[in-house]
Amino acid sequence: MQASHTLLSLASFKATRPKLYFYDFSLPYAFSYTHPLPPVFENMLALELIRHFGVTQISCHYNAFLVAEKYLCIPSPFPTPEQLEHALPLLLKGMPSPLHVWVITINTTLKGTCGKQAWQACPFTHFCLQVLPAL
Repeated sequence: MQASHTLLSLASFKATRPKLYFYDFSLPYAFSYTHPLPPVFENMLALELIRHFGVTQISCHYNAFLVAEKYLCIPSPFPTPEQLEHALPLLLKGMPSPLHVWVITINTTLKGTCGKQAWQACPFTHFCLQVLPAL
């Protein structure tokens, strides 16, 4: 299905099974009228990262993407500081450092730290149009 540009497989950071993504993030709607936003948003971010860095530079880490072992990109449509305070330590455990951590949102801008690790949250459009070209 990869050859037909329907599905895309990304390797896992922890050498578990790869994750599958649709080449066209609207394809899940062909199978169901209702599709939760978080997986569609994750698929959108995966496609943008692949377009910018190529599939060989990206690995999956739970619901986040490790890019070139320098950036951790976490799709979270509507994060709260409390949610990030809980999720970030779990995602950062065992990751190479130093990392630049980006939380990609629908429209939220936040900054913070998790231990000694700084992170920044920004809207998807800002990330794709302003941040990615600068990386």
